[in-house]
Formats: sequence, structure tokens, C-alpha cells
Amino acid sequence: MADPVIDRIYSMTATQDANIFSLDLGVIIEGVKERTPFIYNRDDPYGLGPLIKEHLVGKKIKIAPYSAPDVVEAAYRIEKTLIWQRMDEDEADIMEQSLMTASAKERQMYAAAQYLNSGDPLWVFIQQKLTAAFSAQRAEELLAKE
Repeated sequence: MADPVIDRIYSMTATQDANIFSLDLGVIIEGVKERTPFIYNRDDPYGLGPLIKEHLVGKKIKIAPYSAPDVVEAAYRIEKTLIWQRMDEDEADIMEQSLMTASAKERQMYAAAQYLNSGDPLWVFIQQKLTAAFSAQRAEELLAKE
């Protein structure tokens, strides 16, 4: 079995750790060229680490800067009754009329739920109904975490 050969480094991106990089790597293993993502640690004395280190000697490879991932708000749930408690009487009347325009299936799913989970399709349904009946801002207020 032949040792792998580094064919090409297509891209190199920094990570939070100064010694670790994310690579788009071209490698030849047993005569077959492959392109693969690879996490490279400058201090790794095993596997492809030394081959990559040797391949980088004397080459000017542009290292893309680290970009922190976007923070995605975790899903949360609220009791369905909380929305109604937050509404005044006029809003409750308007919302009731809005729900009456939904399909029987949507109304029954909403009626059966005790909680609304922000990652669930039922959340999207009620958010759309609230936004149509009031405004996006008011829908956000009514669906806010406790």
C-alpha cells in the first residue's frame, strides 16, 4: 500500500485555535485522486499532518480568516394560554375571527396543543395568524419567552 500524497490544498481557513485549520484538500491515495475536507493541526505528528506540513513549506497559501458561526437562538416553548392572557379583549375577538378562517385541520391541531414550540410548524401557523391580525411586532410580543 502506497503512502498518501498531498496533491493540492484548494483552500485553508483559520479556526478559533491558532494551530488548527480547516482545509479543502486534494489527496492521492493508492493512485486515486480525492478532494476532501480535512481538519489540520500543525502539531499533529500522525496521519496526513506531517504530509500537509511538508507540502506547505515554501508555499504561500492564503489563509481565510476565522468567521464565528452565527448564533442561532435556541427553540423555546410557551404555554398556548399565555398568548391569550397577553391579549386584551378586542385582540382576543380579532384573533378568534382570524382562527376561524383557518382550515379544520389547522384549527384542530391548534386546539389540541397545550404548548407552542418556536421550532414547530404550528408556531409558524400561529405567528402568521397573529401577524396578519395585528402586526409583526405585536406577534413577536405575544409569542415572547416568559
